[in-house]
Amino acid sequence: MLNFLNVSPVSLKSGSRRLVCSDAEVVAVGELLFDCVIGGGCLPGGAPANVCSALVKLGNSSCLFGAVGDDEDGHKLIESLDQAGVETTLIQKLEGHPTRRVLVGLKPDGDRVFEGFDGGVNTEFADVYIRPSVDLSEVSTVVVTGTLALAFETSNKAVRSSLEGAKSQGLSTLVDVNWRPVFWENSEADAKAEILHYVNSCADIVKISDDEVKFLLGISPERGLSKPEEVLQAFGDDVTGVLVTAGPKGASFAFRSEGGIKTGVVGGFAVKAVDTTGAGDAFVAGFLSEALAQQSYLPNVSQLKTGEIEKMLQFACATGALTTTAKGAMDAQPTRTQVEEFLKNQ
Repeated sequence: MLNFLNVSPVSLKSGSRRLVCSDAEVVAVGELLFDCVIGGGCLPGGAPANVCSALVKLGNSSCLFGAVGDDEDGHKLIESLDQAGVETTLIQKLEGHPTRRVLVGLKPDGDRVFEGFDGGVNTEFADVYIRPSVDLSEVSTVVVTGTLALAFETSNKAVRSSLEGAKSQGLSTLVDVNWRPVFWENSEADAKAEILHYVNSCADIVKISDDEVKFLLGISPERGLSKPEEVLQAFGDDVTGVLVTAGPKGASFAFRSEGGIKTGVVGGFAVKAVDTTGAGDAFVAGFLSEALAQQSYLPNVSQLKTGEIEKMLQFACATGALTTTAKGAMDAQPTRTQVEEFLKNQ
C-alpha cells in the first residue's frame, strides 16, 4: 500500500555518484521550458514543472525529473525552481542542445494557443534527449507525467522506463494527457495510439480535458464532463480513475470501486482570466495536495465518500481558477490559505 507519510528518496545514479531527491511527496517527470508570449516576455513553464511549483505553494514537497540545455536559459529555469522550493537534483543539463522556448499566443479571453518554438528545431531541444537514468523503484510517493515526451524517441524511452518501473513496483501514477499537437512530428493517428498505449499501461489516474476527451476517445466534450464513467470505461481496466476538466465549467470524476463506478460533477468558478497557461497543471496539484492533506492513498481515492471526492475537485478547480488571474503558469499559483479563503467566499 502506498504511504504518503513515509516517503523514500528518488535516486539517480551517475557513475559513482548517487544523487537524491529527498523526501519528495510527488515526483513529476517531463519538461521544463520557457513559455514566451508573442509580443511579451518569457516565463518558466512546462506542465510537470508547473505541477511541482504549485504543489510547493500549497504546502507540499515536490521533485522534478527533466532535462534542460547547459545554457543560460537552462540555468535560469533551474534557479527559478530552486527559489520556488522545488527539488531540482534530478534535472539533467545537456550540452549541445538548447533549452526549449515555446511561443504562446493569448486570446482576448486569456485562453492560450501554442504557436511553435523559438531558438531551435523541435527535435533538437534538450528535453528530447533526457537520459533514462532515474530509478524510481525505491520511491514511496506519487509519480506524475504528461505525454509530450512521447513525441520523441529518446524521451519516450526515458519516461516510459521510469513510469513502467514505478508501476511495476506498485507506486501510484497520474498521467495528464496534455495534448499539444505542435510537439508531434508524426501523424495525429499515431500520436493518439502512442498516448492511449502509454495511459493504459502506466496510469492509475488520468487527468484529461473535455476537448482532449473528444480528440483521444471520440466522446463529445459535453458528454465527457457529464458522463465521466464513459471516459473511464474507454480506457483500459488498469486505469482506476479519471478526472475530466472543463475550465470554468468545472470538472468531473469517475473511479472504479468494489461497488461499481463512483462518479461526480462539480461546477467551476468565475474569475477574470488573464492567462490560462498552467491552469490544468494547478488543478492536478490541487487534487494531489488534497489527497495528501487527507492522508489518503491515490489508488484508493475510490474508497472515499463521493462528497469527499467532490470537495477534492472543488479545491482543485479553485486552484486552477486562481492560477489564471495573472500572466505566466507559475506566478499566480495560490497558497493553500488563498484557496481556502477563495472557497469560503463562494
